[in-house]
Amino acid sequence: MTRIIAVLIVSVCLSVSFISCKKDKFLTDPSATVSFSQDSILFDTVFTTIGSTTRNIRVRNKNKQKINISSIRLEKGQSSNFFLNVDGTPGKSVEDVEILAHDSIYIFVQVNVNPTSALSPLIIQDKILFDINGNEQSVKLEAWGQDAHYHFPTTAIQYKDGYLPYSTVSAGTNTTVIWGGGTGASDNKPHVVYGWLVVDSTQKLVINPGVKVYFHQNAGLWVYRYGTLQVNGVKGNEVVFQGDRREADYADMPGQWDRIWINEGHTDNYINYAIIKNNFIGIQASILSSATQPNKLKITNTIIKNCSKWGLYTQFFDVWAANNVIANCKEYCTALTWGGNYTFYIIRLLIITIKMEAEAVNLVCILIIMMEQNLGQLIVFIFQIILLMEAKEVS
Repeated sequence: MTRIIAVLIVSVCLSVSFISCKKDKFLTDPSATVSFSQDSILFDTVFTTIGSTTRNIRVRNKNKQKINISSIRLEKGQSSNFFLNVDGTPGKSVEDVEILAHDSIYIFVQVNVNPTSALSPLIIQDKILFDINGNEQSVKLEAWGQDAHYHFPTTAIQYKDGYLPYSTVSAGTNTTVIWGGGTGASDNKPHVVYGWLVVDSTQKLVINPGVKVYFHQNAGLWVYRYGTLQVNGVKGNEVVFQGDRREADYADMPGQWDRIWINEGHTDNYINYAIIKNNFIGIQASILSSATQPNKLKITNTIIKNCSKWGLYTQFFDVWAANNVIANCKEYCTALTWGGNYTFYIIRLLIITIKMEAEAVNLVCILIIMMEQNLGQLIVFIFQIILLMEAKEVS
């Protein structure tokens, strides 16, 4: 019996020793990963003067062996606006970081912002890169780099393929929201939109001369049914809608944001002296649920350009347009569908050679689809169609 007990004690000791040795060895499996408390970090502080703020992220090793992260670094390196402190070690790149089995470390991330510089981007972006056993993981970093009005989603609509994140221009009903035109400095700040910014039912958004609206990737402006949009630009001080990337390489790049989408319910939606550029669809005016509700959109003195699909897209809508330029659209400058009433005066639809990923050339200028003749009729078109196969810019 004594011999059996001795053998059991030795076996247990050897097992503990084996497990301990295994835990002391680094996990070298190429498929090994770490997990993060969040996959992105947003610094949502709006700075009016030079300043900095700090956030943190927890990195967990859920494996049964300790792991070595060969490097934790910022993708933009020394030029990054962000700064790291990895488990007590500061820098923009830290090497050979060990995390024990079932343990974790904290990374503190600081961003430095100078909103007084015209060169500062609206949104400062970077990534933390983690190199583990030959593989790479990342965490996105975003900070607001200008003194601007930032509209960030507060809720989302679920649909078949995912979620549509959005916020509204006001929390109240029967409200009129005015951008620009005031005497205060805040009235002259640009607006930066994440997700969809919704002008809800019974709300009105008035945008005055010179206001600049920047949209993040996949963002858009949605004038929901019974809502109203009134854009009051003037010659030489137009209202500008464009993507939030202000680097030179993005100046004329199509597809950076989604669209301006207007539904039925009001007859006093209008856009005057605006520049709408670099999005997926310039303006979509379409009924959402009822063809019997009034609808009308007036577009004047406006440029719509560099769209990766269509410039003006309508579904059974009443559109009055004059002295506009619609150009550089990947598929069609104008697609009028499901019928409707359209009066166009001096609409310049330019066919421009544009290079995209497929090196495609836009050879068709306008598509008019009458899907159901009984829904409406086209009243009159007075088009001045200009074919410019190698034009580079619309003046």
